[in-house]
Amino acid sequence: MAQNDQKPRILIVGAGPAGLTLALLLARAGIIAHVIEQRDAPNNLSRAVGVFPKTLKQLPDDLCQTLCAASHQMNAAHLHMNRKPLIKITFPDGDMHKVYGLPQDETEQLLRQDFETHGGTVRFSHHLSELSQTSGAVHATINDRLEIYHHVIGADGVNSVVREQVGQEHHGFTLPDPWSIADFYADNLSDDLSVWLLRGGHFAGAVPIGNNRYRAFSSHPDALAAIPIDVRLRKTNREATFHAGVRCVKEFQIGRVFLIGDAAHIHTPLGARGMNLAMQDAAALARCFINNDFTNFSTDRVAQAQFYAKLTERMRYVLTLKNPVAVWLRNIIMRGVFCIPPLRRRVEALFTSL
Repeated sequence: MAQNDQKPRILIVGAGPAGLTLALLLARAGIIAHVIEQRDAPNNLSRAVGVFPKTLKQLPDDLCQTLCAASHQMNAAHLHMNRKPLIKITFPDGDMHKVYGLPQDETEQLLRQDFETHGGTVRFSHHLSELSQTSGAVHATINDRLEIYHHVIGADGVNSVVREQVGQEHHGFTLPDPWSIADFYADNLSDDLSVWLLRGGHFAGAVPIGNNRYRAFSSHPDALAAIPIDVRLRKTNREATFHAGVRCVKEFQIGRVFLIGDAAHIHTPLGARGMNLAMQDAAALARCFINNDFTNFSTDRVAQAQFYAKLTERMRYVLTLKNPVAVWLRNIIMRGVFCIPPLRRRVEALFTSL
């Protein structure tokens, strides 16, 4: 933004990772957005659990260091066929080539604290019910009160009110079979990411998020039961099932209204890209506001969302093969690639750079 420009009045709907990342980056640039959240209090549940280097690199250095210090650093990913080791993906040396395990509720707390440190505040128990716009303003009805803004950002999740109000559809599909997650403590699992490919086209995984705490995920309805080793379970915080989907809007910008994060796109949890892509959306939009240039925002973010949707769908296809011959070929190819050092190093570098 040029120095002589009036600072815009911005409303961010949703105080998840996407909304908070945008809010704190704008606040650090001197633009204090209004952030509203319909929940009564901060989220205490953990959905996303992994922060990737590409996301960290788009944050200020001090905040990046804070997130890394609070996280569990993973140095490798171990892929098994049932109980038998298949391949090990060793992440390259250097802090900015690792994967960091951090529960989403803790991530949000650190992002919110940074926003508050730079002059912002989150207004909980505030619900957006209506939205309309003219060429020069956006009219938002919040808790039955009309407020006027220059711009409104929908970071309000998969059931976005903002997306509904601007008439954007979540184009795509939902998988018919339920997947599952579990948040638990255990004494005998790896400090790195573990994934088990199971008979019948299912898979299960466990992500360490610090202090013997893990997030299990599976294409099976019971994530903990799907792990094919004896887990010395200490405590279970939460278990849930859900239907994974792949959806994306056609436009991330509709006049003076923008959509980011799950409000704009969703895909299967494979690759742990949901929260990361949402935070990258936010960083891209923050740069647009700071530079007062929104020319390529929508086309760039649609392209990124479609790229990761295709990538995670390819991953799902490979991991959920059922035909015994196809499974055998997949495993042979994986082992073969990792027997060739240049190919192995390329895969290892690619894993954390996406």
